[in-house]
Amino acid sequence: MRTLLIRACGILSSIGVAALACHAVAAENLPPVDGLVISIRSTEGKKPEALVSHTLKDGKTTTNAVVYQAEDRIISACLSPFGNQVALILPGGTVAIVGVDGKNLRELADDALWVQWPASDGGRWVYYMDAKSKCTLRRVNIKTQDNEAVVTFDHAIEQAAMSSDASPSAGWMLVPGGDSGSYASLYPMARGSGNTFATPEWWQLSMTPNQRLTISPDGTAFGIVAPDGTFLVIGVPAFDDLRAGYRLDAVNYRNRPASWYKDVDWMFSNAAGAHQLKAMYRVEERLGLKQALFVQPVWSVNHPGWVLLCRQNYAEAPTDSAKKPVSSDLVLWDVAAGAHHGIPSHDNVTESAAGVFERPVGFWENLPAEYSLGYYRGKAPFTVQIDDDRIQEEMTWDFGDGSPRVKGRTVKHTYTKEGRCQIVAEKGVWAKPLRDHLKDPTDGLYFADVTIAKATPPEAKAYWVDSTHLLVEFSEPVQTTKEAQVSLGKGKVEKWLLIDSGRRLAIQLAEPLTRDDHVQFDGFVDQAESPNALLERSVKVTLPAWPSDRSRLVFLWEDAFQCNAIYDRTNAQIRRMELMHDGPDAGIDALGRMQLGEGGTRANLRLENGIGKGDLAEVVLDSTFSFECTFQPSNLTQQALRKPPRMVSLGSHRTFVSLFEIAQQANRLLVSIKTDDNWIEDMGQPLSGWHDDPKYHPKPEARRGFGPYFYGHGPWIEVATLKDTRAHHLVVTYKPGVMITYLDGEKVYSTDRVTGPLNWGWGMLVFGAHHGLSGGGDFWQGNLEGAAMYSRFLEPAEVKRNFEIYAKKIGTRP
Repeated sequence: MRTLLIRACGILSSIGVAALACHAVAAENLPPVDGLVISIRSTEGKKPEALVSHTLKDGKTTTNAVVYQAEDRIISACLSPFGNQVALILPGGTVAIVGVDGKNLRELADDALWVQWPASDGGRWVYYMDAKSKCTLRRVNIKTQDNEAVVTFDHAIEQAAMSSDASPSAGWMLVPGGDSGSYASLYPMARGSGNTFATPEWWQLSMTPNQRLTISPDGTAFGIVAPDGTFLVIGVPAFDDLRAGYRLDAVNYRNRPASWYKDVDWMFSNAAGAHQLKAMYRVEERLGLKQALFVQPVWSVNHPGWVLLCRQNYAEAPTDSAKKPVSSDLVLWDVAAGAHHGIPSHDNVTESAAGVFERPVGFWENLPAEYSLGYYRGKAPFTVQIDDDRIQEEMTWDFGDGSPRVKGRTVKHTYTKEGRCQIVAEKGVWAKPLRDHLKDPTDGLYFADVTIAKATPPEAKAYWVDSTHLLVEFSEPVQTTKEAQVSLGKGKVEKWLLIDSGRRLAIQLAEPLTRDDHVQFDGFVDQAESPNALLERSVKVTLPAWPSDRSRLVFLWEDAFQCNAIYDRTNAQIRRMELMHDGPDAGIDALGRMQLGEGGTRANLRLENGIGKGDLAEVVLDSTFSFECTFQPSNLTQQALRKPPRMVSLGSHRTFVSLFEIAQQANRLLVSIKTDDNWIEDMGQPLSGWHDDPKYHPKPEARRGFGPYFYGHGPWIEVATLKDTRAHHLVVTYKPGVMITYLDGEKVYSTDRVTGPLNWGWGMLVFGAHHGLSGGGDFWQGNLEGAAMYSRFLEPAEVKRNFEIYAKKIGTRP
């Protein structure tokens, strides 16, 4: 039998699991796969398209039927978590659901980009991306059609995958990162609106129309097919954290020998902490199917062993990526264990004729005694109401909390105590042996997973962003009543706004705040069924000591224990500054500092190819900036041949592409600033006459730093010699014709030879490494904290003041 049968339904009670385990041991093997496959079919790859169902029996496709015939291209579709309906986006962007039998088509919402259907809240909500903004995740109730915003991201999300238990307060969302999706980011739903740590493409994993992200139904792993047909299985961490955010990159395997593709758990080198590569498969080689390329993986909605793949068929081996397939088929692959237990490792669902193309939507396996009713979460008292269309007769219900069993087709039950319970329903007498259910798949048990939290009041913390802006963070999402008000004990509030799905409150003051104060709340409660008011109605806000002047800040990160936020003048909003770790040897130490080793840490700060665009628009437009940090090198011997270890790097994907960098070569401290006047191309040669060369500058009004100007770097300048491995305060400040470096408050280098406007192109701010993370000894090792970037020039008095403040902070540590 397939070893993952027991995990197919994560909501089984311990008794049910034990019983199934006994049954599993007794069985020599299971029959070939039975179930339902949903796909989107087109002819010659053109419009219109049809939503098609394929019924599998004994591992063979016995019937297929048209569920919905579209008049144009079907934008997106997914199978419901219970295998009985399909959510799809009709041509034009309308979200609709339809039974797998093609009946009861209902339209729910408009203007959708893609659609997902998790089992949270009993599968009553369909989630979709708003096509207008392309960055706001919404959900619509399938019965009431209530519609609400859930999460707003900082950039467009063209596709995603949600864990089965994903809801506004729990579970995971898997999204591609970067403007072209060069990596996969696991985003905890409890974190609310925020940044997915988008970075430029460089791993050759950019999301093409033939690729897709997918998550196993038990929530333990996600998968993706790389461009060369390799299926990566990556473990999902088992925790949710409001401040968590993770970047997952596959190592650059494209130039490795074929023997490198094997089941390993250590080749996923650029993963942080619990994120580990579980397996890596060349699907073509594993299945022995030649002249095919496997794309668009979709995990079964109820069994973590089966993955539904699209097999693109070619007239000959697809060595040239420009070649087009002649057809495509659906293949079910038992990614876990099938080949080891007498079951075929895959099932060919379709055998398409030339010109017929199938796109996978979902797979439901007919498993005995395993019918999920979904996941429910809430604070006590919490009411669970089940009215499932699959249940059409009286059932016996046990709610798992010691309350009396009841009978009925629908039920409504209120939980009053915290804990985790299993709702179990079955036909007829409760004591019917489970083995009898296993004999008849139509006579199974129904399960629901219920998690009840204690009715605790939400807590609030207030933070000073700048003199006229405050940010309040809540321990959980909150909502407001009609009487909601926000005020200060001494100052005056001009306006306030609840943001990030109720997890934060942005406050704008009528006049600058120059001393500590208290933020007072009225009418703020949590989002529980029986709302709980804030624990404290008055919360102290303290003016932070560092930096001494927060005007024109574009980036701020003191340590992991601070609320690192700035007021973004360009977009008129408060933005939290966040970090993302690139490797297991980069992280946060006990003092909250970046701990940098064989890996880097990225900031959610990036430039774009367009004048006045991106997070550093002020810096580029004014050609003036200052960078400040406190660093402590691990040693004075770290060095590299051509790429000195980068302490701070604002650059892009290629090794020698950098806009601004601070590096350490042995005991020497180096700085590089790329300007129009000192630009050096990749191989180290100055580029002269580029202003007039039509090859590099075809139009006078063209954006410098765009196209060819995207590459290159500035010369390295030695600014200081390090004498020890103590913590040091560093400031680099620049305006055309003036570059000054300060170490521990004292000027150590000054020059008028760095001139010209910045006109920087695309780049991302990275600590301890270069954006390309090329390795080879150019990772910087040490601790870094107190990093700030300004779109203004810093004068000596301010530099001295900031050094003294931070030195005092370090001096008070145990």
